[in-house]
Formats: sequence, structure tokens, C-alpha cells
Amino acid sequence: MNITLNSDQWSDVKIDTNIEGDTIITLVKKAGDEAERLAKDIDNPNSKISKSLKRAFDINRRR
Repeated sequence: MNITLNSDQWSDVKIDTNIEGDTIITLVKKAGDEAERLAKDIDNPNSKISKSLKRAFDINRRR
């Protein structure tokens, strides 16, 4: 079996075999649009993720 991957989309390929002998191929997608969107959400103080991170840091700071 031949597998050709576009290197612009995938950062890694992992090939494993489980206990039952099945071959498992895992494709690791490069961070792109999702990472940029996440970074913008973190920078936005009104986003849910930004508020959650702030709350988590505040809780840890009080300990």
C-alpha cells in the first residue's frame, strides 16, 4: 500500500499495531486556521476561552 501526503497539510504520520494485530494509521494535521482562530480567541478578553483561562490562573494564584 502506498500513501502520499501533502506536506503542507500533515506534520506527522504514525503507524502502530494494536493488540489484535490491526494496523492503525494516525495522521497529525498541521496547525493552521484553527491555531490562528484559537490565538485570536485567547487575545480577545470577551471570548469564552479567554475568560476560562483567566479564571483558572486566578484560582491557581490564590492557592
